[in-house]
Amino acid sequence: MSEAPETRWREVIARYRSAAPVINAYFEGLVSKFPRAVVTLLSKLAGDVAQWHTLSPDARRELRALADGIGIDFGRAVVLNVLYELREFGPKNNVTGDGAGEPPSFGACSSLVGLDADGVMSHHRNLDWQLPDAVRNLTFRCDFYAHAGDAAPVYAGACFPGYVGVLSGSRLHQYAVTINERMEGGNPIVDALEGIFLGRWAPTHLVRHVLASAATFDDAVAAFREVHLAAPVYLILSGAQKGEGLFIERARTSVHAERKVGDVNADGLSSTNYVFKTNYDVDVAPPAADDRRAYGVRYLRALGANATRADFARVVQRWPIWNFHTSYYVEAVPSEGIFDVLIRLKGDAPPRPPSPPPTRDVRATWTGTSTTT
Repeated sequence: MSEAPETRWREVIARYRSAAPVINAYFEGLVSKFPRAVVTLLSKLAGDVAQWHTLSPDARRELRALADGIGIDFGRAVVLNVLYELREFGPKNNVTGDGAGEPPSFGACSSLVGLDADGVMSHHRNLDWQLPDAVRNLTFRCDFYAHAGDAAPVYAGACFPGYVGVLSGSRLHQYAVTINERMEGGNPIVDALEGIFLGRWAPTHLVRHVLASAATFDDAVAAFREVHLAAPVYLILSGAQKGEGLFIERARTSVHAERKVGDVNADGLSSTNYVFKTNYDVDVAPPAADDRRAYGVRYLRALGANATRADFARVVQRWPIWNFHTSYYVEAVPSEGIFDVLIRLKGDAPPRPPSPPPTRDVRATWTGTSTTT
């Protein structure tokens, strides 16, 4: 990272220059689902990237070099890098429903932090973004080094060519972090405009900034609690020490709620040896069309107190936690410096079982507290 932003991604550019048609096709298909007025506004705003304060000066320079090197339009690259803030305009995931209902989520992700019987923390994550297989196959692990020639990277992330933020990453041997989409408490137009003009952090770009600058788990947690954001988000963290695991429900300027490993709660989203997060606040019942939460809680409760790392991994490899929309799986073990990224194609997902769904958890079972969004 000591190199100039224009040259940091040269190896990625060399490898993925041929991917421009795939990226452009994805962009065209995506924005075709957006209202035309939104596309027109974004195109005009993207022309003056200096006004996009949600992207740091380094990110803007990196992005221009990537766009030029791979061969994609710079304005398109800018829009792709703020997709999280534009999530409301995208298609919705119907995971556990019969197709009649429509959940509010564009990216239906799941994150699980588990404490195994040996006292080791592991982090398991499915990214459920509606990506075609051609784009999923562009996923790669990117290692970020402090200086060229260093023996080991400082942090790693699951990346796509042309995207400079991080949705899933690890400060190796210290902590891992993933983000899940939060639909509560945000308006996509307000999110985008506040991020652009007020300089609030886009969540995915904040993750990369924290991975680069926060040396410890506690430092990362503090940053994610305090920094003002361009959009609401769920942040899920695991550390290298026993018991270092939590999720934070973030509004743009405050913390809505928080759960840690060891917080035993009746809703099953946290317990003695795990925390589990999908895309709904702890005090909000998921819709029938996307009730991964109830299935995950049932699977986790069946593990008991002596669960292994492999047991936690199997939870997110079962339907519907792993589903048709799952684009990649990440397993991180901070204490061991493990950060593995596995691509998931549409045909890989496990089939829906014939058994009836579990009893759904509801708001009445929640015993925690939260602040106003």
